[in-house]
Parts: sequence; structure tokens; C-alpha cells
Amino acid sequence: MPSGPRSRRRTSLLVAVPVAVLTVAAGTWVALDGPGSPAGAGATPTAGVSPSAGPVGSPSASAVDPTASPSDPAPAAPTDGGPSPSAPAAVPSSAADPPPAPSAEPTVQAEPEEPVPVAAGVELTVVGLERVAGEAAGPGERAGPAVRVTVRVTNGGPAPLDLASAVVNAYVGPELVPASGLSGPGAQPFPPSAAPGGSADGVFVFLLPEGVGGAVRTEVYSVPGAPVLVVDAPLPAA
Repeated sequence: MPSGPRSRRRTSLLVAVPVAVLTVAAGTWVALDGPGSPAGAGATPTAGVSPSAGPVGSPSASAVDPTASPSDPAPAAPTDGGPSPSAPAAVPSSAADPPPAPSAEPTVQAEPEEPVPVAAGVELTVVGLERVAGEAAGPGERAGPAVRVTVRVTNGGPAPLDLASAVVNAYVGPELVPASGLSGPGAQPFPPSAAPGGSADGVFVFLLPEGVGGAVRTEVYSVPGAPVLVVDAPLPAA
């Protein structure tokens, strides 16, 4: 029958052609059936198929990678000299400042009641030291055995001497343990200034550290640029 051979030849051609068509279609299906396609949500990519092997215009690596999130910005790199983004900000301390350490600035040594010039027209004298029963009135103060120090500033200049920056500290014992200031009895800060040709006194009370004795050091900071007056003396008897 004449139609038989032609039918067989037509069948063999149809079998041979779809091999290439199916190969291209399979590659297209793998590229589209990924996490970026609604039909491929949650599907695992076919082993051995790379996203870069797809046709031009295929989804980028960030779209194919299931772990990538476009809403998450990349971490900012720290600038040179700046703090790390993870470094905590510095928090100011609310605790009271500890007593200062003995002065490392230039000093001038003197004995009690010895007037010492420390600047042009400025003379300092530790007038006296005495033991007292310290009184606690300010925040953080504690009553107890104390030493009271009187310091005199003499102004030999022609103009009023500003005493706003004048400070007196005390240290006790061979280890120079800082003594905390107290409100009394009889404590009195320097006045704002000393008149020309006059003098001004300040009275300072310091709590004696427990178990420490032997000697007391007084340091007087008077005017800017002047050396610190240092007076070492035996601790007065109780």
C-alpha cells in the first residue's frame, strides 16, 4: 500500500526533531521555575544547572539566592578613625569625682606659717593646722576625725587678685592618701578676690582616712601659672 512507507518516514522525522526542542525548553523551564517565579516558590534548583547558564536577561544572583533579602541594607563599613558601628557609646559616670592625686605640676616647698612668694605680688602661707571633729552636711560627706587647715593669700599687687581658681587639697600618711573635704566645723572658702595690699583667708576641713596618720600634706593652687605650694607637717594631736 503506497501510504505505508510515507507514514513511517513522517514518524521518524517527528521523533528526531523534538530532542533539540525539548532540550531548549528544559533549560528555559529551569531558569523560570526558581524562587523568583510564583510557580517555583520553595522548589529546589535542579542539580548541575547554574543561574549563569540561562539565557541573557535571566534573573540576577540576588533574585535566585533564597537567602538574599532586598530590604536588608548592607552593613556600613566604619570610616577611618571613627568608632566601630558595634562599639557602645560612651556613658558619662554619675559617681562623684574621686579626690585628686598629689600634684605633678611644679611645686614650691614650705614649712607651716612660712610665707612663700609664688607669683609677682602673690604670697601664700599655711597659717595653721588643727585636729577637729569633722561635721558632715554636704552630699556624700561622713563625720569623723578631721584636720582643719587655714591658708592665707597676700596680694602685693596694684589690682584685685582673682581667687576663683584657688584650690586646697590634703593628703595623709606616708602613702599620701587623699583626704575628703567636709563642710565643718568652721570651713570657709576663699573670697572671690583679695584687695590690693591686703590678704584673704580660706579655712578647709578634711576627713582623716581611717587607720592612716603620721603626717599631713597641704597643697595650695592659687593663681594660674603659679607653682603649687606644698607644706608637709606632723598631724596635730587630737
